[in-house]
Amino acid sequence: GDDGAGPRLRVRVRDSGAGVSGAELARRRAAGLGLASVERRLERLYGAAATFAFRSRPGSGTEVEFTLPVTAPAAPPP
Repeated sequence: GDDGAGPRLRVRVRDSGAGVSGAELARRRAAGLGLASVERRLERLYGAAATFAFRSRPGSGTEVEFTLPVTAPAAPPP
C-alpha cells in the first residue's frame, strides 16, 4: 500500500521447512555473504526507503520480505 512515502513493491517468500530459532537465524545471517550483500545493496540504493526482514520459528518455516519504493522509469534520452 501507499503509506505516504509513495508506492512500494513488496516481495515476500515463505517456505514450510524446519525453520530456525532467532539466535540461529542471526548466526547464519552473520556468517553468510549473500544476505549481507543484498542488505548492503538495498541500503546503498534506497536508504531507509527499503526494508529487508527475516522471520523464522522452529517447526514453522521461514519468511523473507523486502520492500522497495516504486518510481517511474527515467525518460529515454532524446
